[in-house]
Amino acid sequence: MTRGGQLGVGLVVTAGIALLLTWFFVTYERKEQSFPMPRKGEAAYNPLFAVKVALEDADQRVHSRPHLFDKAQPLGRHDTVVLNGDPSRVRQIDATVLLDWVARGGHLVVEAPMESGLNKSGMALLARFGVRARTWDDEVDCLSIQAPPPKPANAKPVDDEHEYEDGDFCNARFTVAKSPAPIASWGDAHGLVFARFAHGEGSVDVIDSIYPLRTPLVERHSGFIRQLLAPNWNRGAFHIVYSTDMPAFWTLLLRNGWMALVPLALLLFGWLRMRAQRFGPLMPAAPEARRSLLEHVQASGEHLYRYGRAHLLHNALRTHVLARIRRRDPVAASLEGQAQIAAIAQRTGLPSTDVADALHSPRPLDARDFRHRIARLISLGRNA
Repeated sequence: MTRGGQLGVGLVVTAGIALLLTWFFVTYERKEQSFPMPRKGEAAYNPLFAVKVALEDADQRVHSRPHLFDKAQPLGRHDTVVLNGDPSRVRQIDATVLLDWVARGGHLVVEAPMESGLNKSGMALLARFGVRARTWDDEVDCLSIQAPPPKPANAKPVDDEHEYEDGDFCNARFTVAKSPAPIASWGDAHGLVFARFAHGEGSVDVIDSIYPLRTPLVERHSGFIRQLLAPNWNRGAFHIVYSTDMPAFWTLLLRNGWMALVPLALLLFGWLRMRAQRFGPLMPAAPEARRSLLEHVQASGEHLYRYGRAHLLHNALRTHVLARIRRRDPVAASLEGQAQIAAIAQRTGLPSTDVADALHSPRPLDARDFRHRIARLISLGRNA
């Protein structure tokens, strides 16, 4: 190609690249996308983690734990406890201690128990307040939250203009007895979603569901949460108990542990089966005398080979093979040298080089040559 042709091709390629770049930068649009990352640390197992962070940002003392009572973090007189889960799982003795603490000035926030979740202790924690277990009804419409619930007298002012979205409390309501009447309540014709009861110097708040306090919804329900936690605001610490309804360890083990225990049991059984002593040999053993003879022959051969007398083993096998050939072809066995090699090769159909390698003695102290010639002798004996 001439110089002018090369220049023309270069111009065409350059123009094509310039057009592609122009098209890319004209049509390219930069966009930002957000992808939710999996939760890590405490946020992965504490559904009320966002409430904890919000309280810390508001300069409140916060403790979160999976159990109701902790000696390292005892309940103070003006503290607040938020129980996550079904309160009917709280034991009778723990419920008594918790209510005595409320009577001394504590503030307790619990979820109304489901009727299907009641255990033997039943409504031990909420029985004296006349709270009946909430029932689930798909025909109950979601409560339209356009304003926060009524504030008790000692609640601090919050943002009353905050509007909540519809559907925060859906399909379930709880009811209370006429006495004692709650000091503040919120609900509709189907029942209540919030009720506050006075108990001694403290108070007990019952809400239809703890779900509005869960991590994804805290920002949307900030006004409701602020009023819910108002009684002891700036007076004591907040204790967030996020695993009140956790079953016993053995219950969890029986319910979920079989997926790991069954394979481990099978592996243990296989290992024990492999290591256990057998009740008998897999194949019948040879007669005692014959087995002793075979062991003696094997030991003699290993002894000769170890001390450099492999040629004796080769000579013994060669004598055995020639004796077998002599019984079938005396003429070939009586010959010597190259004539014998040619006759044996013609009879067995093996190459004369293989026959020669088989009949010649191996080189001293050459294990590879010894194995090679022994293999040729065995093959010669099979074809004789």
